[in-house]
Amino acid sequence: MTKEELYQEIKKLPNEMPSDKRLAAYFKGEIVDHQPCMMNAGQGVYAKMVGLANENVNDLEVQCEIIRRKELLYGMRGTRASMNLRTVGEALGSVVYYPKQSTEYITDHFMKRYSQLSDMENLDVKNNAILKGIVEKGKLLKKRFPDMKIGTGCPGPMSAAASVRAVDLLLRDVRKNPENLHKLLELCVSKCLDWLVYAHEEVGFDSSLLFDPVTSTDVLGRKYFKEISKPHFKRLFDGMTEIIGKKPTIHICGHTRQIWDDLREIGVSAFSVDDRESIEESKKKMGNQIMIIGNVAPVDIIRNGSIDEIIAEVKRQLQVAADSPRGYMIGPGCEIPLATPKENIDAFLYAIRKYGAGAQIGHLPKGLESEL
Repeated sequence: MTKEELYQEIKKLPNEMPSDKRLAAYFKGEIVDHQPCMMNAGQGVYAKMVGLANENVNDLEVQCEIIRRKELLYGMRGTRASMNLRTVGEALGSVVYYPKQSTEYITDHFMKRYSQLSDMENLDVKNNAILKGIVEKGKLLKKRFPDMKIGTGCPGPMSAAASVRAVDLLLRDVRKNPENLHKLLELCVSKCLDWLVYAHEEVGFDSSLLFDPVTSTDVLGRKYFKEISKPHFKRLFDGMTEIIGKKPTIHICGHTRQIWDDLREIGVSAFSVDDRESIEESKKKMGNQIMIIGNVAPVDIIRNGSIDEIIAEVKRQLQVAADSPRGYMIGPGCEIPLATPKENIDAFLYAIRKYGAGAQIGHLPKGLESEL
């Protein structure tokens, strides 16, 4: 299919339900217009989708315009005021560089020595400029979009720690200095929860996301996940559940198969599976207890694939995972790259709308009937 043919086919599709109404109806067991989708995209990708690709996506007014256009053009409803992977470190003094059109990154980490733990203990989440700024953004978004649900998120303990102290030092500490590493992880969890209490009181969140790429078994392995990360991860998970009133959705990058049993023990109810794992296998192993999310390859398929390859992969994923007993949200296995062509994103969404049509929890969508 050519790009021109794609956009002609998109015009033939019926108007969509708003995304929040679709998800609510889906979990009630109703038949909805198409399979729920979790985009997992940054502001730069959304800006490209809605025609604002040359704007400064870190500007709040631009973000508000992106939200408006997302709803108008794609039926995507919802806002977010969230920590990112670098927030905890930045709040303490790690130096973060924010490019206008790409993902931020740390140029200098705050914690060089564990004697600096006392500085972290003194972090005042209500008066720190970085943390307070997220809350102020949330309040403004709530005022601008009062009828939209607003979500938030926190980095997992290992990922928060990696924004405070360089990853290579953390991995050395796993074996050589676990006592101080545990103290750092404990403080990361405490500060995230302190901030979440404050932010929720000020803004009022409807959902949350817990993202922890550094806890992947590609980085830690199962042994050190269980010994080092898991206790702190569970404490953060339980704390977020208590504060928000519902369990957070979890995303861990890379291979996670070895810790799927641990995730069930922790009580995870919604898990975003990286494309390095099999969506079919994750459904078999976790689908009776956990809603599965994912996992179309964001680079090999969504960014680099042809329109036909993207459509074919969406159909395959729906065929193997859409009948997962606790529900399935199709989406990328990790964040969609900024360099992804707009037509590829539109092909991804087109395939979900067409072949995921007539979705119902625990069943294959009716849109697949012509393909089976």
